[in-house]
Amino acid sequence: MAKIEYIEGQLESPVATLGHVKGTAFDSRVYYKPSINRLVVRTKGVLRKSKAVSNINDIIAKEKPAKKCKGLSMTDFRKCLREKTKSVLHAAGYPKKAK
Repeated sequence: MAKIEYIEGQLESPVATLGHVKGTAFDSRVYYKPSINRLVVRTKGVLRKSKAVSNINDIIAKEKPAKKCKGLSMTDFRKCLREKTKSVLHAAGYPKKAK
């Protein structure tokens, strides 16, 4: 069995998330994403390995920017959520330069 080497900036033990899609016949689904004008294939589980992603998820979970945008129309909610999320992450020191 090969020894697993972990790369700097990644979690020692990657966190597997289940996702929202469960029980599909092919363990994945195809859908159209208008923002990039392409078909996208998604599997039901995602393996999170980056420490940065984990840290950002913790910051967002703590601050809960979606609650600050509650009660708006969907278009305004998306704009508000984008702005609030950027301000929360900016206050925490993100985005950081890619290595």
